[in-house]
This record gives sequence, structure tokens and C-alpha cells, in this order.
Amino acid sequence: EALKEIYKGKMKAGRFSGKALWNHCLATGLCCRMISDRIFDQKGEDAFLSGLLHDVGLIVEFQAAPDLFEAMSNSKQEGVSIVDHENKVFGTNHCETGFWLSREWKLPPVVQFAIRDHHQIIDNLEPSSITGIIQLAELIASRSGYMAHPETEETLSPSLVRHLRDRIDDYLMIQQDLNEEMDKAK
Repeated sequence: EALKEIYKGKMKAGRFSGKALWNHCLATGLCCRMISDRIFDQKGEDAFLSGLLHDVGLIVEFQAAPDLFEAMSNSKQEGVSIVDHENKVFGTNHCETGFWLSREWKLPPVVQFAIRDHHQIIDNLEPSSITGIIQLAELIASRSGYMAHPETEETLSPSLVRHLRDRIDDYLMIQQDLNEEMDKAK
């Protein structure tokens, strides 16, 4: 039901838009699958699912406390991570909330932990891990205009920066193909 409301564009809170969140999650999921398939020669189902659901905790926050969510959305400042801001306002964040929800849904552990860790900066994060793939995909999706929140700044773990630099042409091709994939998905 919540996803249906997002798709219809009925979730709005200040500068937050459910439709923008849906497009961000869809773009991230599609990028996850392309990265998994093209860069790491892995089946992309878990990567796609993780990317599609990585921000599901935002939906829960919105539904559980819409007024507080709107205040949080409106007070989000540039340069402050969304996770830090949520922790200050809610006492938790969408990564933790999404993790617990994914456990309740009995999703594969790799998906659960990728949802939980997708904003964590991890020094030796393996680029081929689902968490690494989500971080790379979120960067591409956001740089392509598919941002969940206007002030979102995607940061990468250091090992991903090196990996991205080494494979930049491949990632630019994925970014170029993203709009076509989004059109097909819609």
C-alpha cells in the first residue's frame, strides 16, 4: 500500500516527495543490477532488490510520524548527512528502520545488511559487495538527477573511490544507459 501511495505521488512532506523517492529507488535498483551484471559479472537480483528497497525506512518514518518527518525534511541542511539529521530528529534513521523491516520481511541477510549499511563509510568496503554496489549506484542515480531529497550528498567509501577511478569509462556508460533503463521500467 505504501509503495502504491509513493507511485501515485501522494507522499509529500516539505521538500520531500514520494515520487522523487520512488524514482531514486528505482534508478538505484536499476544501477545496482547494471553494476552487478556488467562490472562484477554477478547475477543482479539481490543487488536490484537491495537498491530498490534501500530507502524503505524513509517511507516508514513518513507514515509513522508525518509531521515530524516534514519538520525533519524542512530542517535538513546542506553538508549534514541525512542519517545524522534523522538520528538527531528521530533518534534513529532510515537505514536502521529499513534493516529491521527487511528482517521482519525475511529478506536474504545480504539484502538486510546492505540496506542497513548503505550510508556507512567503510575503509575497506569490497566494491563487489551489495553495500558497495548500492553506494556506487546511489552516486550514479543522484548525479543523473534521481535524488531522494534535494540536499542529498552521496559519499563513497575510500575503496569505492579508487575502484570508480579505475573503471570510470564503464560507470559512465552505466550512467548513460540509466535514462533508457528508467524509461523501460516505467
